[in-house]
Amino acid sequence: PRIASKMRIAVERSRRSLPVHRHTFTIMLRTTLIIGLLWGSAAPLTWAAESPSSEAARAAYASAAALQNREAWELAAEEWQALLSTHPSDPLALKGRLYLAICQIKQGDWPAAEKSLRDVMASKADAETISAAKLELGRGLFRAAQAKPSPEAFALAAKALGDFLATPPGHPQAAEAAALAAESLWQSGQRDAAITAWQAFLRTHPQAPQVPDVLYALGVGLAEQKKQAEAEQVLARFASEFGTHRLAEDVALWRADIALATNRPADAERIVLPVASSKGPRATDALERVADARLAQKNHAAAAESFAKLAAGPPGPRTTRAMLLAGRCFAEAGLLDDARKWLSTAIATGGVTALDAAHRLCLV
Repeated sequence: PRIASKMRIAVERSRRSLPVHRHTFTIMLRTTLIIGLLWGSAAPLTWAAESPSSEAARAAYASAAALQNREAWELAAEEWQALLSTHPSDPLALKGRLYLAICQIKQGDWPAAEKSLRDVMASKADAETISAAKLELGRGLFRAAQAKPSPEAFALAAKALGDFLATPPGHPQAAEAAALAAESLWQSGQRDAAITAWQAFLRTHPQAPQVPDVLYALGVGLAEQKKQAEAEQVLARFASEFGTHRLAEDVALWRADIALATNRPADAERIVLPVASSKGPRATDALERVADARLAQKNHAAAAESFAKLAAGPPGPRTTRAMLLAGRCFAEAGLLDDARKWLSTAIATGGVTALDAAHRLCLV
């Protein structure tokens, strides 16, 4: 996953946990098991019966299709290869090479699958088959880029998916391809192009199941590009429309960070307090933002209580920082015994905050 942004807020703080890295899309390998229905066409045997193919080619095609429909990928691949070698000029061989590539993908042999898909694209296959090959090539290159990330690998995926999307609109997998293409652009370093692609996705596919993921990616991308007003608008829409989504808590954290960065600590506290009060996996991250927001509002007593809760957590940079700030805030609130306790504890850790804690304990 990509490193999260190092966005700084106006409140004094050291290292802290940022929201989860911008969601990288999980490849949806939903290769249709019924081969003939993969692209909405008729079943393979019907297609074979209506084609100008030889009886032997149709029989070989039916045998391979039956095995693939039962997910016997290795056996099906052997049958497709037999069809291609025995009947290389038969019209069924053009479609068979696409299905061979799908078997190779399922067996984890991406180099062989990529070659098969490129062979289909260079052949005289019908437009539907070539379009299917372009989509599978784009998906496969995206998966390969995720396995060995590099800007160059994602750029190849972006180009392949863009080639697929350049085909006539209305393809049932267009939304998936568009989402993957936008993510590939971002990962390849083409940030402005990725943002434009996500914005276009939301206009073109408003009802697609990928909309929440795209909203999240766009919102965080805008935040990382320092376009905070636009980011807040997008993430606020996510919060309004997808409040129970798996990414809802991370959206709240990003919105809180944006509010703190734009000097709106009261908004930050309001946004993230429900997450901090929950028992979810992001509750501690949210509590830290609540504490920072209260400190920024000079609500020292409340901030001290929040920092004290953080300071009682597992050892680490966040805990050490919380000890210091708990002591500072208790001192500002006039609760000097509590201030001494936490400042002394911060000194005892010997961490980077120990000298500051010692100075403030002397003041107390």
